[in-house]
Amino acid sequence: EGKYAVGHFEINSNQFQDAWDYICGEWLPQSGYQMDDGLCYELYLNDPAEHPENKHIVDIHVPIKPL
Repeated sequence: EGKYAVGHFEINSNQFQDAWDYICGEWLPQSGYQMDDGLCYELYLNDPAEHPENKHIVDIHVPIKPL
């Protein structure tokens, strides 16, 4: 429940931290929103073994509220 920012990424397994750093460290401070109470989570949308470049397709969800 509540509003979430969703970042959609197609990344290698060693790039998850970069994706989180982008959402929380770059996008969020410029967005007019701040992190809200609630759980952050990752939604995995594929099996990387079936991706031609073995990449993970993932949505990162972060709870937000206006500044």
